[in-house]
Amino acid sequence: MGSRPHRVYSTGAGQSDANTPANGDREITSSIATYTTDLRSAVLMWRSTPHVLVKLERIQARSSQSFQDLISGYPREEQAKFYELSRFPTG
Repeated sequence: MGSRPHRVYSTGAGQSDANTPANGDREITSSIATYTTDLRSAVLMWRSTPHVLVKLERIQARSSQSFQDLISGYPREEQAKFYELSRFPTG
């Protein structure tokens, strides 16, 4: 397993502390406080790597558009069936 990057939080007045979240992190931390530890950790990890989320969003948008293009020639009722089937894993 790789190690996680060390997070350093700002305490204001130019000081940093590894245990005190900066303003943006404090807002996120309070908004996810009711979630499980695993989910909170995942959210905070993704917060520190937003470029990965941006790339993932682009991939999802292209995939969605490709799927729509693929089924666009079918009647609406058939398209609805394809959408329903696509929700289930194939493997």
